[in-house]
Amino acid sequence: MKEKIIAHFRKNKFGFIIIGIVFLITLPFYINARIKFSEIEKDGKIGIAKFVEYKRYPKTRDYYFEYYNKNKKIKDLIVDAPDGFSKKVGSFYEIKYLDKFDDIIVNFDKEIKDTTLILKAGFSIEDIEN
Repeated sequence: MKEKIIAHFRKNKFGFIIIGIVFLITLPFYINARIKFSEIEKDGKIGIAKFVEYKRYPKTRDYYFEYYNKNKKIKDLIVDAPDGFSKKVGSFYEIKYLDKFDDIIVNFDKEIKDTTLILKAGFSIEDIEN
């Protein structure tokens, strides 16, 4: 049995090398993203974002949110959202963010409907109406 495994590895060594290289290239990006989102979760500021766009692809869905950070409008992509969320384009949600990153964490359970809070977050009356 041991000889069969060793023979299999020798026969397919280039495939294993390519898989190893891809793994080693993607690992730092994954670790960086995990560190970034844990920092946002721990030290993030609370804000408000508007769900502005939804795109559907064969195997994924993209949800776009806009929010203001220091009077600058930032658009961010969220991939994981609850089922049926695509019908809520134009609604506002509570988010967590940090100034040094453009990424956000959306709290899908807290929809914001108070217009004064939305206006204080940097949005205009036109943003609320559309």
